[in-house]
Amino acid sequence: TIKDIVVEGNAKVESDAIITLLKSEKGGPLKRELIQEDIRALHELNYFSDIRVFKESVAGGVNLIISVVEKPAITSIEYEGLNELSAEDFSDKIQTKIYTIVSESTITSDLQVIEKQYVDKGFYLAKATYRLDKKGENEVALVFQVDEGGVVHVGAVTILGNEYYTDADIINKLFLRPLTRMSTLST
Repeated sequence: TIKDIVVEGNAKVESDAIITLLKSEKGGPLKRELIQEDIRALHELNYFSDIRVFKESVAGGVNLIISVVEKPAITSIEYEGLNELSAEDFSDKIQTKIYTIVSESTITSDLQVIEKQYVDKGFYLAKATYRLDKKGENEVALVFQVDEGGVVHVGAVTILGNEYYTDADIINKLFLRPLTRMSTLST
């Protein structure tokens, strides 16, 4: 029988909020299946980097100890390597916001958003990565690092196999077009 449930290691997420999610309950039986479901439910919150469950024998039963390690909170979002675009080009498009808990899946999605912004501007070789800089106890700065890779220019396009349209008609429909040579006059 579970005599008490104790939560350790939490700072931002209240113990009562964690206990409310559990299927294991005070006065109920200690069951492996319920513990597994409890760990899954806590993991799905995406607030913890580690979740461990221990039992401690006490008179008349056990105390269930839920030990968690909270993911850090993001206190700032910074960008490195921006020359062609600015932080304002991304701030309203990325999902990660300051004072939220680190979510690797959200940050990965944000990296794709950053790279797409560069593709839209003709920087097809741009790559974005990130790092987390520790700022305090359980706080980090999210730093997006961008290698812009340079703009890609199309020098020439060769159309093969077209029988019904002219090369110019097809080229005008392409997203990428070859650079046109402009003559410059010297004075």
